[in-house]
Amino acid sequence: MYKTKILQISHWSALALAFAIPVSTTLMDVLFILTVTLLLASGEVYAKLAVIKANPVAIGSLIYFSLFLLGMTYTSATLADAGKVVLKYSKFLFLPCLLVVFTTEVWRNRAINAFLAAVALSLVLSYLKGLGLINLNPQYGPGVFKDHIQTSFIMAFAGFLCLIRAYFNPPYRSYYLVFLALIALYLFTFNDGRSGQLMFILLLAFVFFKQFNWRLAVLSLVALMAILGLAFKFSPIFQNKMLETYEEAQQYFNTPQPNQRQWDTSIGLRLVFIHNSLELIKRQPLLGSGTGSFFQQYQTLTQNNLIHQPHNEYLWMGVQFGIVGLMALIGLFYSLWRYSYRLPYENQLLSQGLVLLFVMGCFTNSWLLDTTESHLFVYFIALLYASVKPRVSNNPVDNN
Repeated sequence: MYKTKILQISHWSALALAFAIPVSTTLMDVLFILTVTLLLASGEVYAKLAVIKANPVAIGSLIYFSLFLLGMTYTSATLADAGKVVLKYSKFLFLPCLLVVFTTEVWRNRAINAFLAAVALSLVLSYLKGLGLINLNPQYGPGVFKDHIQTSFIMAFAGFLCLIRAYFNPPYRSYYLVFLALIALYLFTFNDGRSGQLMFILLLAFVFFKQFNWRLAVLSLVALMAILGLAFKFSPIFQNKMLETYEEAQQYFNTPQPNQRQWDTSIGLRLVFIHNSLELIKRQPLLGSGTGSFFQQYQTLTQNNLIHQPHNEYLWMGVQFGIVGLMALIGLFYSLWRYSYRLPYENQLLSQGLVLLFVMGCFTNSWLLDTTESHLFVYFIALLYASVKPRVSNNPVDNN
């Protein structure tokens, strides 16, 4: 009886975790560990292992995590630095446990609602802050619970969730569309996080082309471009950020000598990361320099001891694990996309949008390393892929 109670508590802890992701890093970390611990303590180990074993995403997650353990055997980093990176990616070790929580649709819906409730709270407070009515956490700029980059990322994903839910839930469509409109208005008039703005546009375009015939998709895309044009004209924040992006890139490329190029701007810094990281990958192209070695290796190119990661997941993996690491990351995304076709259609769209978000976002951010973004990724991968359907064999004998 008590183990059943523990299992129930683990489910509610998982819902609290969904609420915590947008609002508190500390609470998110605590609830993540608590949820997994409660699941392990609730018994029925063999039944849980059967669920995990039958889910290909769970197996893929464990394989991906094992790369970081393997990289510790030859790393050029200290054991402490390598251990920190392993700890960062241990979320992939625990992802299979979260799958057990979301095997029923009712808990999946509750978790999404808990996440959107936290986003709604953040959005309301962010509007109040943007209008000058409150001044919570001024260090976060236009954000309230997270900085502007993390806030824009969360809002972009939440807007995508609202759009999909509006499509599949007609009775609540108007509510979700109003929520979506408020998120879009916030992203382009109050928040200056470029990543979130671009990912929001990308996800909307993905839905248009996925759900509509090509004529409606093109018309929708034209309408979206028109809205962006209006945002550029009437939103000083959006306009300044786009012009700043262009000017920083132009400044970087107009400097003839690579070692003299401007690196103290957001765009310039990322472009320098690309140049230097590719140089490091060339040194050990096959297996890289091992888990947690980026900082130590980067110091051989520059004396800047503040650079701990390249803000690019592909380069981060390439330096540490070479071509093998890049293939592992690409393989992770590919397998998730492939297995999404074995999900119910609504979850299929949500999972493909999530994968697309990270495939593109990881070019300008190390989102599987970053705390909030990686927790969101692991949480929603577990939530969505818990509904994966068993593979149906083409051999009639196998299906009897």
